[in-house]
Amino acid sequence: MNSFNAVFPVAPAPMLVALLAGIVFLYRAWRHLSIIGNLQLHPTKSKTFDPATKPDAVKDEAHNVSKEPDFPADWWTGKNVFELERRAIFSKTWLCLSHRSQFSKPGDYRSFEVAGFPIFLVLGKDGVVRAFHNVCRHRAYTVIEKESGSSPVLLCRYHGWSYNTLGQLIKAPHFDRVSGFDKSENTLFEIYSFTSERGFIFVNFDASAVVPPPDTSILDAFAYKNGIQVQTSWVAGQAIEGAFNWKMCREFFP
Repeated sequence: MNSFNAVFPVAPAPMLVALLAGIVFLYRAWRHLSIIGNLQLHPTKSKTFDPATKPDAVKDEAHNVSKEPDFPADWWTGKNVFELERRAIFSKTWLCLSHRSQFSKPGDYRSFEVAGFPIFLVLGKDGVVRAFHNVCRHRAYTVIEKESGSSPVLLCRYHGWSYNTLGQLIKAPHFDRVSGFDKSENTLFEIYSFTSERGFIFVNFDASAVVPPPDTSILDAFAYKNGIQVQTSWVAGQAIEGAFNWKMCREFFP
């Protein structure tokens, strides 16, 4: 078998070292020049935020819709929340309290406490059921102390001020000779009331000059289907108190 012997030139060691050093130098110099060139072609933007030049992407991000947090723990039963509800809901909403069949003769009355507001309903001689705040105009004492009853004269037992079924002051002991005293300016504070064609009685605490009547069409349709009307006789009823509020009742018993 023939052998092949090749002879390669061998460079001295100092020359190899110098060649390698030159290659490393040129590589580092090339990288440095490349970085400078990129900086000049693509200048770095300032990190200082200018709202006037906010990019559209950032603007869009600012308007992204995120999931609302869950209700706070006291949202269902908190006292502060309830006070807000009293002002924002119960003070401006028609509330069904009774039925015309519970008032058979003039002077019949029924008292209620609705969301902390003491009120009463009374049937007048004109056949109209009216609602009043259960507060005397003299010393803010309670006028109607019983849950229900009948009387043509509504007497405050504190100082004897008396009112008729229209809420008008008819007697104020020791005030007849008081200069400037006017009975017509001391009537009971009346509340908006409404009786539907089927006899359901609603009240509204709104103090606005004009309050639109409630929509009772669904309730009246139910009453018509079940034979309930204004002349219906009241037989019996029951009030149930429980450890829940209106929101829990609405949530679990829709």
